[in-house]
Amino acid sequence: MFDTIDAARTFLKGTRDRGETADAAPAAKALSALKTAAVDAGNEARAKELWCLEETLDAQQTYIQAFKSIREGSYYEGWCALERAEITLHYLRRHFLDHWKEFSLDFVEAHVERWQGVFPYNNFGSPEILEHEKECTICNQKIQIRNHCGHIAGEVYGGELALRRITKADFLGFAIMVKRPVQKYSVLFLSDPETGKKIDQYNYSVVEFVARRV
Repeated sequence: MFDTIDAARTFLKGTRDRGETADAAPAAKALSALKTAAVDAGNEARAKELWCLEETLDAQQTYIQAFKSIREGSYYEGWCALERAEITLHYLRRHFLDHWKEFSLDFVEAHVERWQGVFPYNNFGSPEILEHEKECTICNQKIQIRNHCGHIAGEVYGGELALRRITKADFLGFAIMVKRPVQKYSVLFLSDPETGKKIDQYNYSVVEFVARRV
């Protein structure tokens, strides 16, 4: 079904009509196989294009999962999925912006922000970390000012995104009551003093109201 890149692109363009029950696994498997073939052939441009399509599928499916979780009342799980979709779009944007509307990524991006806006979360935790050593996720070389490996963070090489992996760090502390955290999943919850189990103290009536009418 998805033996060509055009077939996969057609599937990705129909995201707004796919629904929650559509099986995206065959498309993901096909994109991975096509990307591997492009890398083996030394076709960097095609490998990067296929990485973009993989990330597009991931953003679409993660948003669909977020919406499903919200409708089922699993609000924190839905919140975390919204953040994962947001992060995927962040890294994809610089490489695929010309196709944003074509694959309904503008829709996903706008609705991720809108859903986040109706959640009652307004206080977060944020770790304070002193980074001592990082390495490149492409070549595993230690990042040094005078001896750069040549891989730029945020670029795509061999169908993979170049990032920086922290290998040595010190944990300095944990800030609470942060309004704009780097990691939005660090929502502050109460806990039962006897069992230590999490207590979800938030009122989700607005989120529930919106979910029932979408």
